[in-house]
Amino acid sequence: MLAEEDSGTVDVTPEEAADWIVRSALPRFLDLLTLTDEAAYFYGLEPFKGYTPTGRLRGWQGAGVRLAAAEDAVNVMYRNLLGIRNRFSEHETTEAEKQARGACVFARRVMLPSRIGWTAYRVIGTASRLAKHAAETAGEGPESIEDAWQDAFDAIADRARLRPYLTDADPGR
Repeated sequence: MLAEEDSGTVDVTPEEAADWIVRSALPRFLDLLTLTDEAAYFYGLEPFKGYTPTGRLRGWQGAGVRLAAAEDAVNVMYRNLLGIRNRFSEHETTEAEKQARGACVFARRVMLPSRIGWTAYRVIGTASRLAKHAAETAGEGPESIEDAWQDAFDAIADRARLRPYLTDADPGR
């Protein structure tokens, strides 16, 4: 469940969370780091369809390899920045970041035995720290990072809010 100011909580299904972390949150943070090709790949994946009988994610063949390459790229960027300015970010954690991180923790557990959820969570976290660190190094504010966390939170909350409208639709129309 996600906290929401106007109505208390929004229920998110495990399938929505799994889909969201890989197809919404992850690419949003890759975009933040200008890794647009990697982001486009994850935005373009088909919706989450569960697991095969062997425990693999259905329809996302190759996503793990692609995600590992994205993680490597993000880690190289982060190490390079730490070589220039080796200290932690001074920016406070926003409410949207706390809520989105909570959803990420839920999503990564839902996706087991696949490691894609865990890796996506690591990439999102590293990308966020890298962006905060880079903004401080450049003397800029944290607005773009805050926007990314808010976008990620809004994306999962929107999926939950829209569910009643999508499931009640008459498939014969």
